[in-house]
Amino acid sequence: MKDQNMHSSGHNDVPTDGLRLYPRILVIFTITLATAASSMSTSIVNVALPNMAQALNIEPGYSVAIVSAFQIAMIASLLPLAGLGEIIGYRKVYLPGLIIFALASFMISVAHGVIDAILWRFVQGLGAAGVLSVNTAILRFVYPKRHFGRGLGLNAFVAGTSMALGPPVAAAILSFSSWHWLFLVNVPLCITAFAIGFWAIPNTAKGMHKLSLVSITYHVSAFTLVTCGLNFKAMNISLGHASAMVMIGLFLAVLYVRRELRRKIPLIPMDLFKIQDFRSSVFASICAFSAQILVLTILPFWLEHTAERTAGEIGWLLAGWPASSMFAALISGALLERIPATQLSVIGQCLFGIGVSILIFLSPESSSYVITAAMVLCGVGFGLFQTPNNRLMLSSAPPSRSGSASGSLGTARVVGQSLGSAGAAILLMTDFNLALHLSGAIAAVLALLTGMFCLRKRVIHRDTTNTTSILSELKTMHQSIKPEVIMLQYSPNYLALLKQYAVVHDASKGLDKLSNEVLSRVRYVVTTGFTGVSAAQMKLLPSLRLICCSGTGFENVDLEAARSHGVFVSHGAGNNAPAVADQAIALLLNVVRGITEQDGKAREGVWRSLLTPYPMVAGKKIGIFGMGKIGEAIAKRAIGFDLEVYYHSRTQKPQLPYAFKSSLAALAEEVDFLICCAPGGKETFHAVNSNILQLLGSEGYLVNVGRGSLVDTEALVMALESNTIKGAALDVYETEPTIPEALRQSDKTVLTLHTAGVSHETQRSGIALIMRNISGLEQDGVPVSPIPPMAKDLFSAIKPSSAF
Repeated sequence: MKDQNMHSSGHNDVPTDGLRLYPRILVIFTITLATAASSMSTSIVNVALPNMAQALNIEPGYSVAIVSAFQIAMIASLLPLAGLGEIIGYRKVYLPGLIIFALASFMISVAHGVIDAILWRFVQGLGAAGVLSVNTAILRFVYPKRHFGRGLGLNAFVAGTSMALGPPVAAAILSFSSWHWLFLVNVPLCITAFAIGFWAIPNTAKGMHKLSLVSITYHVSAFTLVTCGLNFKAMNISLGHASAMVMIGLFLAVLYVRRELRRKIPLIPMDLFKIQDFRSSVFASICAFSAQILVLTILPFWLEHTAERTAGEIGWLLAGWPASSMFAALISGALLERIPATQLSVIGQCLFGIGVSILIFLSPESSSYVITAAMVLCGVGFGLFQTPNNRLMLSSAPPSRSGSASGSLGTARVVGQSLGSAGAAILLMTDFNLALHLSGAIAAVLALLTGMFCLRKRVIHRDTTNTTSILSELKTMHQSIKPEVIMLQYSPNYLALLKQYAVVHDASKGLDKLSNEVLSRVRYVVTTGFTGVSAAQMKLLPSLRLICCSGTGFENVDLEAARSHGVFVSHGAGNNAPAVADQAIALLLNVVRGITEQDGKAREGVWRSLLTPYPMVAGKKIGIFGMGKIGEAIAKRAIGFDLEVYYHSRTQKPQLPYAFKSSLAALAEEVDFLICCAPGGKETFHAVNSNILQLLGSEGYLVNVGRGSLVDTEALVMALESNTIKGAALDVYETEPTIPEALRQSDKTVLTLHTAGVSHETQRSGIALIMRNISGLEQDGVPVSPIPPMAKDLFSAIKPSSAF
């Protein structure tokens, strides 16, 4: 199944997910610069807080407001901007965010009062929200799916590198100049990122939903009131006023959540929070970032005032944390392709918990080596945790909800940082001498909670065949509004199952059986390649947007008519491959070893002494005509029977360890058994003719689980009657549902009823794929598994900007 995040290479080659190499490098570069700017800004401010507090003549606890203002702006705007990105396209949110961030950074650098600094830090937070709300969502469209973990690892590596550079850069600047110059570092980075990103960042599909101003008002008001109230110490708000703000904020939050639960696509992603992996990852991220910012905010003050270290020493001591974190994040991105995300996350939090626990026992006499060791342990642990946790959070969400997932990732991070900052301000202003030791103890407890959340993750990958979980999730997401579909093929069991997830109109006896009202409004049709959809039928469906073929084939769908009506066609390529492969091997064993014949003789009371021996299957040569998903599944099973595998398909597949034959004739001449699983259509019509059967030989067997049109039935009957081939096992027929009399009467055939791809499992997974195609088209404007001839229709949804 192809992912919908495709990009054409500009030629006629087969498209792959993600961007081509050159535009991908450009997008990675601009995201790298933006990540570097935001990450360096965070670490620089943490190191510079003591210096800024002294220069602005404010208490250490109040200086935390400079950090809190940035975080409050981020919390209030991340999810609305992520939702906006889903609607208007991620680049239209990302690029303005860079400009706002650069402008605010410059204005902070010329500020001379604490009010100005806090105000522009708030604006800087808005700009950072524009970048970070869609940053990882863009990565999901840029990287090939199989390398998405590496992309997240590289992004975390850049963030870690920038944070590592922040402390020594801050120390160097503060040694000869004022804190104002610290923020100028961001300006050239952001301008360069904007210039490259304007040309390189791809346009993404525009969502069909709209943002609700009422929801945005609830969101901003609730989060702002709660976070301001929690940061009352830093913002010099009385406890009474802070309590009132928190209570009002929580009341608005309750109203907000109740409203969002009734919306199909909520601003706060309540639909995503129903997914356990997503929910656990969010809470784990909040706890982890709370612990991180709590320690990193208090530690510089302790090092300066209690341990009496210089600004330069503080910068280099703190650099150990992000420096080790960046390498761990990069390594974990590669490890994710071999080690489960849950295991990496738990290991990371164990190391992090050990590192912060060391802080409890620090004294002014503690050596730099001990402090550095604690920082390295914290950094390595946090780096090992962050990348797998982020990947699991993003990959557990549907692709069409990448923006909201990315915004949730950023919001979780900033909520955690805000809670950590609030805790740091309270500790600094309550008992300065014990602040560091208490922060270490609290961070250790938070690390334990993070590990517990990690252990709750189920690690169910959306691209596997775990159809029960997918269907359960889809049923939950669509329980309020079920999509309305027309089903053309006759299949009572399939119809009953589909009705659990959609409003289904049975048109197996013809569209004329449905009312004009239904025909005029239904947007989705479910069919098979054999049943198809004609141009005349499409004319009766003016609102039709998607034709879902429940199996692999689509030969009887009028593609030209579909294109002219602007209708997408999807199919279930590979969905039924395991079932078809099972039956193909079963048919081969049956026809060669005479299982059906022996069963009949056994029931008649005939013993084996009256039968001639049957050939073996093992040790022979098998030829597969059509090396798609089904062909690959058959080949894997054939290897288990000690068969030598050959194949013929439209293109050779060098990655497969099987012998390729350039023609079907060459394949038939080489092998003992020929299994057909190629698609139907004009190109393959009667591909297996009298010549191919002659080449297969008198000891050869034919198995067809592809399409009936692949085999010339008349030629096959003659070959069986004249002993041109030994036998045939068929699941599909040219004239189905009628099976030719000559095939039914032959003692050299084994026949099944086009049931190879039908099973409980394939029906469930097929319906799950249909629902995901409908959901993808409704939310993204594109289905998730388009048929190959229509794959190029997908490129218009994700392509480089016209300027590029």
